[in-house]
Amino acid sequence: MSGKAPGAGLIALFLLVTLAGCQRGNLVNRVKIWQDAANRHDLNGMEAMIADSAVFEIEGGFAVQGKKAIRAVHDNDAGLNTRMEFTDCLTRGNMVKCKGLERNDYLKAAGLNQASYDSVIFTFDGKGLIQKISATQSAASKRVLEEFEGPFVAWVQQNAPAEFAKVTTADGNYLWSRESAKIVVDLVKEFRTNLGAAVDSAKKQPLK
Repeated sequence: MSGKAPGAGLIALFLLVTLAGCQRGNLVNRVKIWQDAANRHDLNGMEAMIADSAVFEIEGGFAVQGKKAIRAVHDNDAGLNTRMEFTDCLTRGNMVKCKGLERNDYLKAAGLNQASYDSVIFTFDGKGLIQKISATQSAASKRVLEEFEGPFVAWVQQNAPAEFAKVTTADGNYLWSRESAKIVVDLVKEFRTNLGAAVDSAKKQPLK
């Protein structure tokens, strides 16, 4: 005889499966805790959940690395009153993949209800800290935003150069901050007002 109790192997297997299930559930719970902190704009709480070398990226958009840089992005989100919702979360190993919805003052001022993400992938390190967040916007959201932002940025550069300088760095990159966010929302509102006036004026022109 082996000396093992009958069914010991099955019990060990059951415990391993149960532990793995708990770990998966814990990672999803951490995503929900992150979502709650993000929606409360609790920058300290969010910072405590990420690794020192963590990466945050919007695929095809931008990427930042490190706690300080990621905090700046979420400080900007606070200025926009951003609300995030992660749904349909699935776990695979040390990753959690969700779908995402984003609402904020910038999207609202631009005439959009929300931006959707086909995937938001959270990768965790061995300590349960977030090592990477990689988000992929849906094709529809990306197209609408690109169609809006091209003319908007061109208008700001031409009509509000001083404000443009306040929200960009010396090398022309966006300056992530709560103050920048508020400036941009005001500029979007002004742009849409001027755009509407231009459209109305064009409509009044006699047909040739």
